[in-house]
Amino acid sequence: MPDHENGTVTTERQHTLFLSIEGESTMLSADCTPLDSISDVLKAAGRLHGRSDLEEFLISLEDADDETALTAVVRDALGGKRRGRFHLHRCHRVKVGVEYNNSTIARDFSPASTVQRVLTWAVGQDGFKVEADAHDLVLQVAGTTVPLAPSVHIGTLLRERRCELSLELVPKDRVQG
Repeated sequence: MPDHENGTVTTERQHTLFLSIEGESTMLSADCTPLDSISDVLKAAGRLHGRSDLEEFLISLEDADDETALTAVVRDALGGKRRGRFHLHRCHRVKVGVEYNNSTIARDFSPASTVQRVLTWAVGQDGFKVEADAHDLVLQVAGTTVPLAPSVHIGTLLRERRCELSLELVPKDRVQG
C-alpha cells in the first residue's frame, strides 16, 4: 500500500484480498502489497469501506482450518498467489448439521469453509456415502428452497452470532425440455 504520509510509494506488485464477513452477503476487497501485514490490510479495507470493526474479527483464508495471524505477511498468507479470499468471523468453528433422507450428520468446520467443501464431505465417505447421484445434489439452508453457491463461505450464513448451521442436501432442480 502506498505510504502517503511519508511520501513513499512501494513498487511491489499489487495483490487483492477479498473479505467475506460473518453473517453478511456482501464481500469487501482491498489492494495491498505482498509485504503488508493482514492487520494493515484490514485497517485499509476498514477506511475504504467505512468499517471500523474489521480488526475485531478473527480471519481465515478460504477453506483453511486455522486462523491467520494479524501479523502475517500477505505473501506468506496467500502462499505465493496474488489474490485470495479471506473470511472474517467470531466463531472459531461452526457446527454444521446436514440432513439427507431423514438422517442428520454433523461436523465442525472453519467459518471460512466453502459450501463446496461441506458438500464434498456430506456426500463423501465420512458423510452419507452418496455415490451415483452425488453430482445431482446441492446444499441449501434448512427450511429454505434456494441452493447455495459452492463458493459461499459458511460463516456468511450464520445468524445472531450463533456458531451453528443447519443445511439440507437436496436434488438439483432439473429443467426438462
